[in-house]
Amino acid sequence: MKKIEISAPLRISGFYLMLGLGWIFFSNRLLNLLVRDPELLEKLEIAKGWAFMAVTAGFLYFLIQRELARRQGFQAVLQESQRTLASLMSSLPGMAYRCMNDQDWTLIFVSQGCVELTGYEPDDLLGNKAAAYGALIHEEDREHVWLGVQKAVQEKREFRLTYRIRTAKGVEKWVWEQGQGVFSSEGEMLFLEGLIIDVTERQQAQQALKLSNERLGLIARVTGAVVGATPLAVQAEELADQVRKAFAVDGCVIRVLEEEHMVLLASAGIPKEKLPQQIALGLGISGEIVNQKRPAAIEDVHTNPVTAQLFESEPNAYRFKSFAGAPLLVEEKVVGILGIYSEKEVRRFTSADVEHLQIVANHIALAVTNDRLYKAVRTQNTQLAEQIKEREKAEQLVREHAALLDKARDAILVCDWENKVVFWNESATRLYGWTTSEVIGQSVKELLLRDVAKFETAKSAALENGEWAGELSQITKEGREILVESRWTLVRDNSGAPRTVFVINTDITERKKLEVQFLRAQRMESIGTLAGGIAHDLNNVLAPILMSIALLKKMHPEPETTEVLETLEGSANRGADMIKQVLSYARGVQGDRITISVARLLEEMEKIMGETFPKSIRIQKRMEPSVACLVGDPTQLHQILLNLCVNARDAMPDGGTLVLSAESVLLDDKYKAVSPHAKPGSYVALRVTDTGTGIAPEVKARIFEPFFTTKEIGKGSGLGLSTMLAIVKSHGGFVDVSSELEKGSTFTVYLPSQTSLDSVSAADTQETANFVKGNGELVMLVEDEAAVRKATQKALQSFGYQVITANDGAEALAIYRQRQSEIAVVLTDMMMPIMDGMVMIERLRKMHPEVKIVAASGNFSKNWEATGVKAVLAKPYKAETLLRTLRQVLGNK
Repeated sequence: MKKIEISAPLRISGFYLMLGLGWIFFSNRLLNLLVRDPELLEKLEIAKGWAFMAVTAGFLYFLIQRELARRQGFQAVLQESQRTLASLMSSLPGMAYRCMNDQDWTLIFVSQGCVELTGYEPDDLLGNKAAAYGALIHEEDREHVWLGVQKAVQEKREFRLTYRIRTAKGVEKWVWEQGQGVFSSEGEMLFLEGLIIDVTERQQAQQALKLSNERLGLIARVTGAVVGATPLAVQAEELADQVRKAFAVDGCVIRVLEEEHMVLLASAGIPKEKLPQQIALGLGISGEIVNQKRPAAIEDVHTNPVTAQLFESEPNAYRFKSFAGAPLLVEEKVVGILGIYSEKEVRRFTSADVEHLQIVANHIALAVTNDRLYKAVRTQNTQLAEQIKEREKAEQLVREHAALLDKARDAILVCDWENKVVFWNESATRLYGWTTSEVIGQSVKELLLRDVAKFETAKSAALENGEWAGELSQITKEGREILVESRWTLVRDNSGAPRTVFVINTDITERKKLEVQFLRAQRMESIGTLAGGIAHDLNNVLAPILMSIALLKKMHPEPETTEVLETLEGSANRGADMIKQVLSYARGVQGDRITISVARLLEEMEKIMGETFPKSIRIQKRMEPSVACLVGDPTQLHQILLNLCVNARDAMPDGGTLVLSAESVLLDDKYKAVSPHAKPGSYVALRVTDTGTGIAPEVKARIFEPFFTTKEIGKGSGLGLSTMLAIVKSHGGFVDVSSELEKGSTFTVYLPSQTSLDSVSAADTQETANFVKGNGELVMLVEDEAAVRKATQKALQSFGYQVITANDGAEALAIYRQRQSEIAVVLTDMMMPIMDGMVMIERLRKMHPEVKIVAASGNFSKNWEATGVKAVLAKPYKAETLLRTLRQVLGNK
């Protein structure tokens, strides 16, 4: 029978109960027998109670102390056991562990061996504090490890796995792991435990043995190519690929010596366009290998002066990080070179690698020699007959080609090595204007070229490589500059000396102009897309500020506080206007035009400059008292003056004077002689004058071109003045610029004027509007931004509305389904995660076709009213705008 264990608290409680009952029962009976006086009996019963409490308290203290001592003994034994276990674990090779069965392999125990194995302390790995063990497993091995462990867990057996990890320092190691799942008595999986040890050296030894066997097999295959009858050209590509695989590299190249060049025979793993067909003998590291007749290896080509110089001189050359090469030797004579390349990572080739590479190169050299002997014999048998046939064909081709060249659409010309024109087709006459008789015998350098240096560079490249292709700037007979795509082919005489250059020129002038325009359009489209995303985020930043200002005004009506809040509100409104302006400019949409006070416009600009510009710049404002008003977009007009003032500031790095002035002017037809864009009428002339460095005449002609800037990279986009000019033209105005080097510049913006300030801005009207309070209606607010949601909720509740909130469209649908009859109106953002506003609106209308919805967004790109939305609010909006819109949707009361 199983012995039942009774806990210490239960034993003490039972003893206390028995003792108390016995004391009460026997003491009461004894007192009743001995004492007859009720008063004395009462006093004795009280004394008896105190005595019982004192005795039992002492006895309980004794029992509890004994139990505590007993437990402390058990704790000491447990701690000693844990120290013994930790000592045993630390003596094990590798890392003992206990972890959860999840994708991160979250560790709940790990031995000190993890430091040597992974570079992390145990505390760093426990609970994924600094790193998860799952993240240390090589990304290519994670699925293999996961599937292997899960299969073993399902079958309730041990698992043994070999895989790679990356240590804290990024070092790759091979590890071997043995472990098993630990299950409860009910069969439930609790955790995994096991041991992981480092087997990197063993794995590397196995790979080295495998690689050695592959190289021995490669030598046998190359030997077969030497004695076989198959031409080397047929086998060369396969041999190069086998060398690449045997040495576990990214690329392999075989070159053979022909005259004074190393000619490409075969390659593997390297794009053909990255390899020159031939390289001059003696250049670079290949030249050193050929000259010294011995193999060489470079661990890092970027630190080697020879190869580093090669990369600088050949920007389109094949880029690699490590190299090893061996000469193809036959009886101490070099017939070529064998090279292997590591492109993805720096690799140190061992002496064994270089020795094996030379052995393979020697066998390939024999194959090259045998192949050449075979070709020489075969060529001699057919050479005489081919020469006769080729001469007859060549004469016929010359006659045919001469007729075809005149019909070609491209300009084709042939020049001798002294640059004299010896052939000129009809298309060349159409392109340049000169006839054949005018150019034959003339120097092409003097006739067509402006950039003589580039011509000489192209000529040198054609001499070295046999051909050249590139773009050249040339001049026609009328003096018009054109851009041509030129392809040159060098023709040599029988002795190999250069004789003529065959040139094909294609006019690409118009194509280049279209490419530039297309690239500019793409950049502007990218700017517009970026502006839309930024505007959405900034609107969500400004919305809580504007909503909270209304609440603060109501809570703190003091004049001093109100003044500060109005300043804050003005700045926030200005930020919101600037966001709308960014969107308007990006989409080409014109902003709202209102009547603007020029005096107020200049005062605001003077204040901004006084607060932000360096103190070394003196700011002066000059304005006629009777200057007229302007009609325009206030944010755009601020942008015009701000761009001009910032440019003036940048032109005065050592300080100076900046004058901001305005005057009313009346222009007549005579002014068109000064400025061709001017139209007769009344204008307000806004001038920004500086005493800076001035603008050079050649720069002044281009200052309004998009993306043109003279500022350093990162300090100017080249869009400021082009944007300003576009805004001025959209307002019916024009710009005049005058400048003198080292004296300063003046930009004058002429804008059509208005005689009086007969309207006020929408912002001013809104400032004076009264708050429209609610009547207890329930508003469902759907907004994913917590700050916007909280501020809007507070504002609505403060002005008589009840509010229920939802974080996204999905949550809103669930709330509306439950409280549809209570909700008077839905106020929703349009851009939200999980379910956006458009999808939510469609589903709400399926539940209740007459649901009242107010949509809010900083980026309306469609007609939302067509979707059933009752009103739209442009973010960021103020409390007054929100309350008035809700009142209109719900109906005035």
